Amino acid sequence: MNGDAAATSFINISTRDAKHDIAYYNESDKQGVMAKLKNIGIATYNYNGEDSTAPKRLGLIAEEAPEEVLSANKKGVDVYKLATFILAGVQEQQKRIESLELRLTNLETLVASSTQPTASGFSLQSITDYIASLTNLVVQKLTAKQELCVDDVCVDKEQFKALLAGAGISPTTSTTTPSDSEVGDPSSTEEGIGSGDKEAPVITVSGNNPANIAIGAMYNDLGASVSDNLDHNLGIKASLDGENWIEIGNITLNTASSTSYTVHYRAIDNAGNIGSAERAVVVGSGIEENTTTEEIATSTPTVIEEQASTEEATSTSSDGGI
Repeated sequence: MNGDAAATSFINISTRDAKHDIAYYNESDKQGVMAKLKNIGIATYNYNGEDSTAPKRLGLIAEEAPEEVLSANKKGVDVYKLATFILAGVQEQQKRIESLELRLTNLETLVASSTQPTASGFSLQSITDYIASLTNLVVQKLTAKQELCVDDVCVDKEQFKALLAGAGISPTTSTTTPSDSEVGDPSSTEEGIGSGDKEAPVITVSGNNPANIAIGAMYNDLGASVSDNLDHNLGIKASLDGENWIEIGNITLNTASSTSYTVHYRAIDNAGNIGSAERAVVVGSGIEENTTTEEIATSTPTVIEEQASTEEATSTSSDGGI
């Protein structure tokens, strides 16, 4: 029929005696209905043969509608099926609303009794206070860019504080911006969560400082030792420019001509405190080219002078004895 039909009522035979193979939607079926209803496209249109000026109709497009609501030839939408399909969605939605109401009631009850310890020994208030006490710590342990990142989402210090404020949590301590020495090395896996330790590690340079080596000799850095008031077995990194930190054994110097270098040493304790030291390395400056790196690195300047004096005395001795 092409056109509109009007009636005082629409009745579908629904008595059980008129039907067979009856089955009911389970919870999984109703959850699927909710997903399909959410994605049904609602369209306005005119039928072919209607003038373009005719009022727009509102309905579904059969090819885009769920198969459950289509007519037998799948070219039309069965209104009775559609109404029942929507009813299943409403039932599922009502179930979810009741679940949310129950959870909200339980949460309100928990908040109302938050001053009393729970069975596990904690209350909601104690947990909230603990989170607030960590505010200063989290803000001060941001990276050098002053950002806190979780997966691919990052917030700066002010945004983090705003999020806490929106959750009703206020910092219990100062949240001043930490200095570079307090932040420490963001790439270090040694850096721990603050323990109140403010004392930096002490680095002692091993061997001569300054170290003098001959032109063309191979430089072998003797490294340094580190001690700390709380932490043990701290590692030491070295750098020639104070920025790129590497293992001490990987330090290499160009000794082809007279020049000087500064080897920087650094150690970071578990509280983020940084200890540092330096060694001056002088290439050339009167050192004999056949002097080995080991001789220079393990002897003191006084011993070197005594060696030179001994060699001079030997070269002038008539008996040639050593």
